[in-house]
Amino acid sequence: MIARPLGIVQDLVEDGRTYTSYHKQLASGARVAEENEWDLTRTQVEAALFPNFHAEIVFASLTLDGAGMSGYGAYTLVLKEATISRRASVFEGNPYDLAERLNWLLTKPIPQGYRAIWSERNLLAQAKLHVELTPDTADVEFPAILARDGGGTGNSDFIEVHIYGALNKYAVAKVLGPKAATREDREILKRLGRKLIELGATLELR
Repeated sequence: MIARPLGIVQDLVEDGRTYTSYHKQLASGARVAEENEWDLTRTQVEAALFPNFHAEIVFASLTLDGAGMSGYGAYTLVLKEATISRRASVFEGNPYDLAERLNWLLTKPIPQGYRAIWSERNLLAQAKLHVELTPDTADVEFPAILARDGGGTGNSDFIEVHIYGALNKYAVAKVLGPKAATREDREILKRLGRKLIELGATLELR
């Protein structure tokens, strides 16, 4: 799942643009780094996590109900597993927070137990979240345990997905988000819905 503003979702699905990594967006001029603690240090952290290929990594997160992290955008792109499973891994959480919590020196290998291949994402989730589960935990509670939306870009807790390489419209299984608040957005969502149907995907407005 990737949470982004409606305009970026439109660029991907309707206009056919590719969704690339943060670093490639910077290099192309499509994005400008922000003056915050994450953008100021993310190159160092990501280079340590993905030595010599950090510029290729697109970030996403695991979800059980399609809900996204609202600090990154109101609309959620749910991806087709077949398009990412062979090029994705999962990480226990935000690598910047984890590096600080573990006192991880970026010149050293990341400690074991915090990363898994895509097919073992369930094991990573169990290792992280087992203390929050009891015999009385209901199925309906699982989505909020897996991913907690704190609002801002650095206030949420989730299992991060690291995807090697860009994404295109054919990777989208579903788009979820709020109903339009303006006439312009209603028209965008109508076109988006038609395009998603052509792609074999769906639009779900809540």
